[in-house]
Amino acid sequence: MLNLAAFNHQSKAMQEQPIYIIGAGAVGKTLAVFLTLAGRQVYLLRGSVFNAPVTYEEMTILAADNNKYVAKLEIGCLADFTRLGGLVVLANKAFGNQALSVSLRGKLNGNPLLVLQNGLNIEKAFLKQNFEHIYRCVLMLTCQFEDPHTIRYKPVRECPVGIIRGDEETLTRLLHKIQTLQFRFSKCDEIQSLIWKKVIANCVFNSICPLLHIDNGIFYRNEVARDMAKELIVSCMTLAHAKGIAITPEDVFNNVMQISQMSDGQYISTLQDILHHRPTEMDALNIELARLADEIGIGATMKEIALLGRLTKLKAAINLKNM
Repeated sequence: MLNLAAFNHQSKAMQEQPIYIIGAGAVGKTLAVFLTLAGRQVYLLRGSVFNAPVTYEEMTILAADNNKYVAKLEIGCLADFTRLGGLVVLANKAFGNQALSVSLRGKLNGNPLLVLQNGLNIEKAFLKQNFEHIYRCVLMLTCQFEDPHTIRYKPVRECPVGIIRGDEETLTRLLHKIQTLQFRFSKCDEIQSLIWKKVIANCVFNSICPLLHIDNGIFYRNEVARDMAKELIVSCMTLAHAKGIAITPEDVFNNVMQISQMSDGQYISTLQDILHHRPTEMDALNIELARLADEIGIGATMKEIALLGRLTKLKAAINLKNM
């Protein structure tokens, strides 16, 4: 039974604690701006940089409602903190999670970890390190830099958050802590199904769009692209069902179409990474799905997904080499 007095006391304590956002990219900075404007104490941290000075940046968020949201952000380094006394939000790329799980070990002191990343099994490193409270968010939005100090933000709908390891009370307090009018979250009891639905959608967007060098709206605008998306989605169903995930091709396709329409004109994160000579998240998307399929002997069903993943990784590697 919920002890209301204890819950309210703990909720008030969490509200008074700072929020630490690790990852000073487009998503991290967008969330930091909205939280700052909502009166929360926010530390925006670089997770993989050591001995860098604290910097201050005025960031402008161009929102879908045509409003501009401006805030000055303080950006520091995770290495400068021996303890993180509040909610920790991961907005970095998932390929850094193994090293980050080691860096964060001993710093959280039981405080919750909220993962705002794309990909499958990306929380595995934190589970292995026995983090007590791990919560997973499925991002339903796009963020794109217009220039170094301006980000265009397009939400699709509220971002669902569910429990990987933890409890309902902490999840409720966490959502209350991080909620803003512009960057919306919602509680989800079936987070694994939504993770898989979004990962399969990402396998479509994060490979086809970078390979064609085109924006997310291509599936909404183009029938041939829509048919390709449908074929890729269907190819993922055998694996999803083998893993006990109750989703349908129609569920995923509708998700793809909604994202495509709502983020028309916006580049997917993998294409942004390639254009800025950064590593991509492909190992947690197409490559991870193909690996899981191989593991249970159905790799042949994922040949196209795997090939698109390898081609996208190759494009990123060539772009990095040609810097």
